[in-house]
Amino acid sequence: MIKIGIIGLGRIGRVHLTNIQHFIPNAEVVAACSGSQKSLAYAEKFGVSNRFTSLEQMLAEVKMDAVVLASPTAFHFDHLKLAISSQKHIFCEKPIDLSIQNLQLLQKQLNQTSVKFMVGFNRRYDPNILSIKKELNKNKLGQTQSIKLISRDPGPPPMEFIKTSGGLFFGYGYT
Repeated sequence: MIKIGIIGLGRIGRVHLTNIQHFIPNAEVVAACSGSQKSLAYAEKFGVSNRFTSLEQMLAEVKMDAVVLASPTAFHFDHLKLAISSQKHIFCEKPIDLSIQNLQLLQKQLNQTSVKFMVGFNRRYDPNILSIKKELNKNKLGQTQSIKLISRDPGPPPMEFIKTSGGLFFGYGYT
């Protein structure tokens, strides 16, 4: 059984928690970390008994193999440094960070460990995308200049999410 801690229980964190607990038989979420008591109550409904408001405390007190990082983008850098230092394998929601310098620091830190790291890209395993990738690898589509993929959420998120998401919506300038 793979023991997983989840960091962040907003929109996508709740999706990951639900999917792991219901659809992945060899994994379970054993700990959750969020700054919101409402979100931690959500985790409790899914049987997560170890709930924290401090990531440092969660990493120190709970035995786990990996973490799912679904916190707001503004926290990714600090959360990733802690998870890497704790030798936890990581699934991180996109974007990793908005700064190339921070990305380079994280890459350097990861390269000094055996931590497995994956970034969530919502279409990575889509059969149509895999088919295109296969044809690209065979050079059957000619010389590639650019590939654009379009994906949409079913509805707009709340403005508070947009302000800090850094993902589908780049929140600079929103007040």
